[in-house]
Amino acid sequence: MMKYGGEVVFRTDGPHGPLEIVDEQLTRSLHFGDPTRQSSMLHAHPAVLVLPYTQYMLATLVFDPAPRRVLLLGLGGASLPRFFAHQFPMVTLDAVELRDDVIVAARRFFGLPESPRITVHHDDCARFLADAAPDHRDYDLVLMDIYDERGIVPLVGDRGFLEQLAERMSAGGILAGNLSQLQRPLLRASLRAIRDTFGGDMLRLPVPDKGNEIVLAATHTALDPAAPDAARRAAALKDRLGLDFPAFLGGMVAYRPPLLDRIKGRPRKGNRRRTMK
Repeated sequence: MMKYGGEVVFRTDGPHGPLEIVDEQLTRSLHFGDPTRQSSMLHAHPAVLVLPYTQYMLATLVFDPAPRRVLLLGLGGASLPRFFAHQFPMVTLDAVELRDDVIVAARRFFGLPESPRITVHHDDCARFLADAAPDHRDYDLVLMDIYDERGIVPLVGDRGFLEQLAERMSAGGILAGNLSQLQRPLLRASLRAIRDTFGGDMLRLPVPDKGNEIVLAATHTALDPAAPDAARRAAALKDRLGLDFPAFLGGMVAYRPPLLDRIKGRPRKGNRRRTMK
C-alpha cells in the first residue's frame, strides 16, 4: 500500500493509536497515523540524523561535548540511540518509551543498537522518574522528545515532572526539550515551567521552517552562546560530526519571560514606611 509518498511496510493499531512505517527510495520513516514523520532513517547510512529537529537537539554538545550519561525521553525510531552508538560509543544511554509497538518497531525496522550501554525502558516517563532505580541518575544530558499522535504531550509543562527530572541530572546536566510552536499555549506553559524549575540559563533554538523549537536549560552550567569557547567547540564539533553547530549557536536566543510574568515578578511599590533621620 502506498501512503505519505512511499510504501507502507508495516502498520498496526494499538491502544495509543496507529503506527505506520513507510519506505521511500532513500529513507524509512515512522508515522503515527498522519503525514508527520516522527523519525526517519537513511537506508544507506542509519547513524545519520535525517530530521532537522534531532540535529538541533544536539546543540547541547556545544556546552558539554563529552557527556557520560544520557537520558532519552521518547524513543521513536531510535535516531538518537543510533547516533550516540556510532559517534559516542562510550556513552551510557537510557531511553524511556511508553508504547510497546514503538519499541518493537525500533528494534525490528530501525536498527536499535544492541549494546550493553543502551537500555530501553518500557514505561511512562513520569513513572520512570518517580520509581526508577537509584543508579538512574547523574545524567549529563537529557533529551526530552515526548510526542504522540496529537503532538507534544502536556507532561512537558508539568512542574512536578520537571522537578523529578532535574533531581536525576548531574550537577552540570543540560536539558534539551523538543517543543512545538504549533501548540502555542502548551509552548508558553512549558517554557515557563522549565524556567521556574531550573532557574539557571535558558535558551530557545527554533528549527527553521519546521515548527519545532528546542529549549536548552541548565541549573549550574553556563549556557552562553556568545562565549569564545562556545564558538571554538561549535567549529570543532562541525568538523567531527558533520552537523552545522555554528548555525545552531547562531540561532540561540535567551529566554525572556512574557511581559505579564515580568510585571508580576516586580516588587510592589505600595505604601513604604519612611525612615526618620
